[in-house]
Amino acid sequence: MNNVTTTRKSTVYPGEFTSLIKEDALKELLELAHKNEDYLVMPPVNVKESTNFFTVEVVIPGISREELLVFTDEQVISVFVMNEASKDHAAATFTTHEFKDRCFGRHIILPKSADTEFTCAEYKTGILYLFIPKGENSTGHGHTQIVVY
Repeated sequence: MNNVTTTRKSTVYPGEFTSLIKEDALKELLELAHKNEDYLVMPPVNVKESTNFFTVEVVIPGISREELLVFTDEQVISVFVMNEASKDHAAATFTTHEFKDRCFGRHIILPKSADTEFTCAEYKTGILYLFIPKGENSTGHGHTQIVVY
């Protein structure tokens, strides 16, 4: 029995993963970001190299994994989070309101030796971990959505 399901160029084990963010909504996000520079926040990133793989760490606290949209295009990994204003926040009267309803977005250019086809991702304790294996002569692999566990 084959437990691998392919959905929109995403490999999912087992079953089907549905991101809360659709790529159409991402286009709207990018348009808003071009109009208002404060709307899109670039989270800090660490890229570590090991013998057989690269580890990318992206700090994005206070979200659920379903809010993440992660995909690769050739040797570039893109990470986006759409943070829409909560209805509770809109109705509330604050004495102090420092939380910002912004969106996060980051493009990470990887070395040529990174094989993005087999990238896996995990979100825990406010940090997104991406694990990208190394390949001998890695060539970019088109547009692929990455499932976050």
